[in-house]
Amino acid sequence: VGTVIGPMTVATQLLGLERALFMAADEPERFESVLDYACKIVISFARAQLKAGAHLVLLFDPSASPVVVPHSFYREIILSKHKMVFDEIKKVGSLANWLHIAGPIDRKSTRLNSSHRS
Repeated sequence: VGTVIGPMTVATQLLGLERALFMAADEPERFESVLDYACKIVISFARAQLKAGAHLVLLFDPSASPVVVPHSFYREIILSKHKMVFDEIKKVGSLANWLHIAGPIDRKSTRLNSSHRS
C-alpha cells in the first residue's frame, strides 16, 4: 500500500494553512489553480508508487477535514480534486481507492460514487 498526501494538504503545506484558507475565500480561482498543481504532484507520486509495486494508494488529506474546511467547501472544491486523483491512479492500475480524511465526516460530505470507492 502506497501513501500520498492529498491535494488540499499539499496546498496548505506549500502556502501555509492560514494563507491557503484566505486565498480559498478571497481568490478562489487562484486557489483552485494551486489545487490543480497539487493534484499533479499527488498523481505523479502515486503513479511512481504503483509502478514500484504498490497495489493501491492511500490518499491522506487531513487539511480537507471538516475541522479545517466546511462541508460545502469540500463538496464544491476538494471532492472533484479527489475524484481526479482517483481516476488517474485507477488508470495506472490501482486495485482500490482509499481516502482518509482526519476528523468527523459523514456520507453526505464525501459522496464518492461507487466507481471511486473500493
